[in-house]
Amino acid sequence: MDELEKELKNLSDELKKEYLKKIKSYTHLETNIAISIKSDDDKLEVVNLFEKELDKKSIVESLKLDEKKIEAMNRYPELSEFYSEIIMTLNSTENKIKCLNLLDDWFDKVDLLENIVIENDEQRLLIVKTINDDDIACKIILEMEEEENKVKALDFIKAETVKQKVILSLSEKLRLELFEKLESQVYQCSIIKSILDDNLKEQKIEKIDNEENNARLIMSLKQDKAKLKKLERIKESKNIALIEMSLEDREKLKEIFLDKYKDFSKMRLNKNITIGIEIETEGKKSQDLIYLKELLKRYENGIKRCWIAEKDNSLNEGVEVISTILTDNKEDIEDIYMICEMLKRTGQEVTKRCGGHIHIGANYLTSKEAYQNLFEIWGNTEKIIYLISNKKGTIPRKGIERYAESISYKLNTAIKKGSIDLRGEEGLNGFIEEIKEAQVIRNSGINLLNVNNFKNTIEFRVPNGTIDPEVWIQNIRLFGRLVEISQRLAKIEKQKTKSKEDIEIIKLKEKLKEEIPEQEKMEILIDMLFFEEERNDYRNRYISNSRLLRNVLKEENPFEYIKFEKVDFEKRHSISEFETIARSGRSSINYDIIKTRESSNLDIEK
Repeated sequence: MDELEKELKNLSDELKKEYLKKIKSYTHLETNIAISIKSDDDKLEVVNLFEKELDKKSIVESLKLDEKKIEAMNRYPELSEFYSEIIMTLNSTENKIKCLNLLDDWFDKVDLLENIVIENDEQRLLIVKTINDDDIACKIILEMEEEENKVKALDFIKAETVKQKVILSLSEKLRLELFEKLESQVYQCSIIKSILDDNLKEQKIEKIDNEENNARLIMSLKQDKAKLKKLERIKESKNIALIEMSLEDREKLKEIFLDKYKDFSKMRLNKNITIGIEIETEGKKSQDLIYLKELLKRYENGIKRCWIAEKDNSLNEGVEVISTILTDNKEDIEDIYMICEMLKRTGQEVTKRCGGHIHIGANYLTSKEAYQNLFEIWGNTEKIIYLISNKKGTIPRKGIERYAESISYKLNTAIKKGSIDLRGEEGLNGFIEEIKEAQVIRNSGINLLNVNNFKNTIEFRVPNGTIDPEVWIQNIRLFGRLVEISQRLAKIEKQKTKSKEDIEIIKLKEKLKEEIPEQEKMEILIDMLFFEEERNDYRNRYISNSRLLRNVLKEENPFEYIKFEKVDFEKRHSISEFETIARSGRSSINYDIIKTRESSNLDIEK
């Protein structure tokens, strides 16, 4: 066969063609004969003699001239699945680029471009003209070295989003010259917003006739004076509020959004407790708030602090406003009141989908015992906490079993299985990891998955969403005090000598583990956590919200699919410790009041 192949290859092109036309079956030998034909035109003539596309491809790839290969691809569309491979055999980069339009598959185009060495803007411009894919073209344009070539490339782009990206990559001068190439005022506004020079920006604002877009541009001005001057152009109160929210001057913000005659509630928490809150709302101005992004900016020791507005995919047309790190101080409390007022004035609303999550800094709890106390108190009063986490006259939102799942049941299951090692020697971090494993998912009423990572917070996810600042302060106090008492109990329990007050606090926590009426547990919990003048707020929440819950239809009851179980990590306290006060009973809870409530039908069924 080798001798025959050698002999056939030595024939003239004409004889080779004659030979190929006369035979009836084509093997590897005939393919090699066709490849050995010297003339590109003669090769092209015999390609259609072969039935197999792979044979045709091999012959086309052996053509010497790029033009003939391109002609072959146009003549034989059945080779389309091999176009990208054939194109890579072309000698000229320009010819490879020109053939991009022969490729239908997006991945083939991308693959080809990755294997082409692009040397200059002329080649990039040729790609943009040829590719017929705006997304790929955008990447190529942004790699161009000369701005004038980027401007030329714009004429070959259809998608407004891509045009916007390209224009944003240009100098301010060119941006201002080209922004009207965009038909959408939204995209025009994005170009104007990117201009750093307020004077230039103000001139272009006059070109925008839509009030909402106008308001966005005014928000983007750097100087408060310029923003306030432009307010006269705005008629709608919600747009005015958005512009006012963008002001830098804190005193001006307080003047606009704070009631100077109002007494603000105080958290009354330990100064070392750090707090974060997440305010979820829905409304037509959500996108504008996300556009504004940074709210209530202020600087402390040269470091910027601000609240952040972000998109929340769990909401419909919604936004989540996330606080900076807060503590119990006047300015941070003012911020909570101001941010709630801002959201009200922009027309944002709280719906059944909105949660009001609170983060407490995990570094306040310093021992395994402190965490055990937190979960024992939480686990043994979990249903009560769900009820007192919302303002009076409000039941937990439907679907809370998905957004803020009960953890007491999971903890009990883990304790029974032994996956939480109650008597083991593991330290604080080991115990936290065991709780995390029991918790599994983030959507838990009390969430530890952020502990020992970048956030390092304990998240409380039970409350409904709200833009009532009084409710936020009360809820921050509730969860802050839960953390405070857990840490305090851990310290007391380690002391060799305990005061009468110390023993009373321990006894109250242990009492929560007993099978006692739920309302009695509620009284014990609020007695542990709150000062006398604070207790009625939470007591009234419990009584009102429990009554409402009792009267809702079964299918509307948020607790229908929630399991509550008591939690007892271990018996760490001897009852003998309480003998000195056992006879006197609890001095701080008036059991007569409880009995009076029970007799007047104000008691709440378990």
